[in-house]
Amino acid sequence: MNRSRINDIRIMIAASLLIASLMLVVVGTSFFVQPVTADLDISRSSFMIHYTLFTLLSLVTMPLASKLLNRFDIRFLIVLGGCWTGLGLVFMSLTSTLWEIYLVGIWVGVSLFPASNYLVAVLIDTSFAQRKGILLGLATGFGGLGAMVASAVLPNLIAEHGWRSGYQVLGSMVVVTALTAATVVKNRHSLPGPRPTATSDAGAPGIDEMTGMPYPMAMKSKNLWCIFVGVALFCSVLAGQEHYPAHLYEHGVPSDEISMLMSLFFFFGIPAIPLVGWLVDRFGLTRTASAIWVAATAGWTTLAVAEPDLFQDLGVLALVAITANGMLPAIIAGLAFGQRSYARLVAVLLPAGTLGLAIGAPLWGLAYDIAGAYTPAFFLSPMIMGVGFVLAVVGTRRSRVLWAHPNESRRAKVAGAPRR
Repeated sequence: MNRSRINDIRIMIAASLLIASLMLVVVGTSFFVQPVTADLDISRSSFMIHYTLFTLLSLVTMPLASKLLNRFDIRFLIVLGGCWTGLGLVFMSLTSTLWEIYLVGIWVGVSLFPASNYLVAVLIDTSFAQRKGILLGLATGFGGLGAMVASAVLPNLIAEHGWRSGYQVLGSMVVVTALTAATVVKNRHSLPGPRPTATSDAGAPGIDEMTGMPYPMAMKSKNLWCIFVGVALFCSVLAGQEHYPAHLYEHGVPSDEISMLMSLFFFFGIPAIPLVGWLVDRFGLTRTASAIWVAATAGWTTLAVAEPDLFQDLGVLALVAITANGMLPAIIAGLAFGQRSYARLVAVLLPAGTLGLAIGAPLWGLAYDIAGAYTPAFFLSPMIMGVGFVLAVVGTRRSRVLWAHPNESRRAKVAGAPRR
C-alpha cells in the first residue's frame, strides 16, 4: 500500500471521528430533554433554546474558522475545538437555571460545528478530486458510530446516575474523540490539494476541477441566498431527532427499548448516508432529494398516526433518510460553485444548515407545549422539507450554469451580461 493510499485512509478516519464527536453532542442532547426539563421544571421549548444558541453561533464561527485555517495547524484547531466543546458539556452538568444553560449553549456553539463538520468538508474537498459525494457520505455515515454510542450509553446512564453524570461522561467522550482525530491527521501545517483531474464533482467531462465561481461573485449572487434558505429549511426538520426519544417516552416506551431503537436508527444511517452521496454522484441532486423526501414523509406520517408498536419503530427507521441532510450542504456547495472558492463558500452554506437546526429545535418543542403532542410537527415537516429541496435544487442549477456551461454565449445570457 503506497503512502498516498495510507494518507487517504488516515484522512477518512479523522473525518469520521470528527463527525462522531459532533453526533455525540447533537444526538446526546436528545436524551436530556425529558430528564432535565422534569428536574428543573422548565418547558421543553425553553430548554431547547440552548440548542438554538449553539447552532446559531456557527453563522459567525464557521467563516472565522475558514480564516484560522490559513494561520494555524489543522490539528491544533481539532484539539482546541474538541476540548472547548467537552469542557462546555461538563459545565452543563453544573447548571440549575435557564440562563446558566443558555450561557453554556453559547460556549459550546463557539467550537462545536467549526471543529467538526466544517473541517470535515474541507478535509474531503482538498484531499480528493473525485467521488467526493460518496467519500463525504462515508465519513458522515461512519461518524454515526458516535450517535450509536450516545444512544447505547446515555439513556441507561441517565436513568441510573442522573443527567448531570450523563453530561460529564458526554463531555469526556467528545474530548477523547477529538484528540484521537488530531492524532490520526498527518498533515501538520497545511491541507493537501486535490489530485488533478479532468472530471468535475458532478461528473461533467472536460471541466477543470479548480474552476468555479469567484467568491465575490458568489456572495452577490441571488442563487447563493436561494440555496441558503433552502438548506436552512430542509435541515430544520433534522431537529426532530432531538425529540424522537421524548415522543417515544411519552407513549410509554421503556428507556432500554428507546435506546435500542435509536441505536438502530443511527446504525442504519451508517450505510444510508454514503448511499445518498453515491446517489448524488450517480443520479444527481434532484432525484436524490426526491428519494429522501419520499422516505422521510413515510416516516413522519407513520409516527403521527401509529401507536407505539412495530409501526412506530418502522416510522423511526424510515427517517434514517433525513440524516443525510447534514451532509448535503457540503455537496451542494461544490456542485453549485465549483472548487475555486470552496473553502470559503462552504463556510457560508454549512451555517445555513445549523441555522435550520437552531430554528427547528425549539419549534418542535413549542409544538409539543401547545398541542401536548408532536403530531403537528410530524405533519408540517414534509412540507418544509419539500420547499427547502426545491429552493436548493433550483439555486444549484442556476448557479452552476454560470461557470460550468461550455457555451460562453449561453453563460453570458444566463448571467445577464452583454455578449462580446
